[in-house]
Amino acid sequence: MTPMWNTLLGAAAGLIVSAGLFAIFARTHGEMQLLPQQVVGLRSRLTGKYMQVADDDGLVYVNANSSTAASARFRIIPLSASTIPTLRSLAATHDRAVSAATWGGRELKTRSGCKCSGFSNEHGFGRYCHAWEVSYQEAWCYVNDTCKGAKRGSFGRYSEVCTPEAPPDDPLSYKDEQRYEEEVWKAPEVWKAPPSCPCSGFSNKHGFGSSCQAWESALSPGQTPWCYVHDNCSFAKQRGSFGRKHIECEPQSYNHPRLSPPPPPNTTVFARRLDNEAGIPLEGLVHRQTARRLVSTERHLRQLARSHAHEVEEVTLLHSLSTTKPRYVALVSEATNGFVTIGMPPDKFELLAHATSAALTAAAAFAILPGGELMALGPVALLSVCEPYNAKALLCAGHKGKRDSNRKFLRDVKKLPLPTSATQFTIEKIWW
Repeated sequence: MTPMWNTLLGAAAGLIVSAGLFAIFARTHGEMQLLPQQVVGLRSRLTGKYMQVADDDGLVYVNANSSTAASARFRIIPLSASTIPTLRSLAATHDRAVSAATWGGRELKTRSGCKCSGFSNEHGFGRYCHAWEVSYQEAWCYVNDTCKGAKRGSFGRYSEVCTPEAPPDDPLSYKDEQRYEEEVWKAPEVWKAPPSCPCSGFSNKHGFGSSCQAWESALSPGQTPWCYVHDNCSFAKQRGSFGRKHIECEPQSYNHPRLSPPPPPNTTVFARRLDNEAGIPLEGLVHRQTARRLVSTERHLRQLARSHAHEVEEVTLLHSLSTTKPRYVALVSEATNGFVTIGMPPDKFELLAHATSAALTAAAAFAILPGGELMALGPVALLSVCEPYNAKALLCAGHKGKRDSNRKFLRDVKKLPLPTSATQFTIEKIWW
């Protein structure tokens, strides 16, 4: 038999084996025929743009014009239906272990000594002590309504701050005060970005912006040090001439080491957990015990339903999987070889997709639904194109209402202020 025939027979055998694997995967996973390790591009049905992983921050954007670049290609890793409950159970068990262990570094007791209840709201906030909403806020968590130091906020939820009360002022003697002022005066000035919006490390073509410095002081004497930050920094300044968000840094305080942007002047800072529906600060409300007696049973039940609506939506989404029979997959970026993962609060990439993780976890598992939707099984939320008409539209698992500064889990497409196609994607096979 000639070498040419050997080559042809070998190629034919390879095609037969590939066709067999292809058929097995197709029978198992429905109408879209995808091979294990199949390389695909994912295109938004709303904008026609492809997902791609950014080289500078590892976030997944939906702004590529094609899937030819490695950054816009992803490998499909099939997952069995039995794997999903295991991954979700491990994630929940690990989170509880982190909360219980000293090495986890989580504080679970409030100012009055109450234990955090473990409840998370529709933003994923509140299960342990943390400055969940804004960096200049005191750490807080949700507690049971029997906690003596608790305050009732929106939807009737109870919470309390975790930071201890400040001790009464201890007046310094004149010499102590003079020595303190001299020490502070002589100390070198150190500038830092707020903890919730760290410098991204990006430098523009002039070499500016990677850290807190007065980069343009030669042209603008007395300039406040600044740096570029990640796109998910909610209180950063608008993009500059290089299309990047930036923020002014702050001098490190010697008597208060925590850095944060000050609240807006002459305004009341409303944190969702501390608002009431009328927008009146809680300090002006009657004592909660009196308020309880005044609130009707009907209103209390309505608040309770609204408070747990996001949990009902989660259960509904999970239940829908038993009837739709979706395909379960993980996505691996061809550019980073990292799993596409949804950051969970208080992660710096909270509810944003990134491809920087080397581990397969529940946060990296997805369900491909019959309508083209992708459900993230870590947060149990639908993926969508955030700010789809922005030049750097992000892939996220949340949405914002008119009064929201933080994203909520996207579990009901009716709440999305965009066409439903913002949650739908076409998977395109890539062949070489």
